[in-house]
Amino acid sequence: MTIAVIDTGTTQMKLVLFDVQGTTTFQHAVSTAPHYFDDGRVEQDPQRWRDALAVLLRAAALFLSDQGLTLHALALTSQRSSIIAVDAQGNPLSPTLMWQDTHTQALCDSLAGATAQVHQRCGLPISPVFSAAKMGWLKQNQTALY
Repeated sequence: MTIAVIDTGTTQMKLVLFDVQGTTTFQHAVSTAPHYFDDGRVEQDPQRWRDALAVLLRAAALFLSDQGLTLHALALTSQRSSIIAVDAQGNPLSPTLMWQDTHTQALCDSLAGATAQVHQRCGLPISPVFSAAKMGWLKQNQTALY
């Protein structure tokens, strides 16, 4: 049995193949470092992820074929709270606003009076790290994308 795990991390996308004992049999990574801006924005071009995924899948397919192995399962992981505006077909309309993007801090500060209510509902504080702040910023500042 061969299991593939693909992780879309903050700075790279990685694919690891494991056998049934949990031993790594193959791994490959592609750099996908985001762009950091002075205003706190941290963005990623979604096409870089698509391109990286294609590279990883080709490399894994070649390894599996060379070894006479079959893929039995696939697991996906990703960094949290990043958002991408997409159209009805799922095509990206904007760069990814990455999880560590903090340019929504002013919006979060304006919601300080609701901190207790937000925490009660979701168990988390109001923070520019979370996707809700990014979606709120899109609603206020890029209404066509929202």
